[in-house]
Amino acid sequence: MNMMKGAVLALMMTIPTVHAAPGSVDISGYMRDMQTAIRGKLPDWDSYQGKTCEVRVILTRDAMLMGASTEGGDPTFCAAMLKALQTVKFPKFPNEDVYDVFKNAVIDFKP
Repeated sequence: MNMMKGAVLALMMTIPTVHAAPGSVDISGYMRDMQTAIRGKLPDWDSYQGKTCEVRVILTRDAMLMGASTEGGDPTFCAAMLKALQTVKFPKFPNEDVYDVFKNAVIDFKP
């Protein structure tokens, strides 16, 4: 099965479209859960409409944040994202395939 190692994932207000290689795992359900968790920690999400921020997240198998760093985007929005990510309780991974996608991924945040 092809995994999306180091993939850029889109996290938007709607269910994101993730461009995955044929045969890759369906991550849309986990993306929805992750979006809900993050938006709960960033109540002014809508004020960043039109801004973007690419953040590399490193997560443990238990969905604990081990690291986060920006890789591009609006500096103000990215600073808010990094602060919010430090307090997010990420949902547990449903299986090893989903973990493989998210354990070291760049997520493109777009309110």
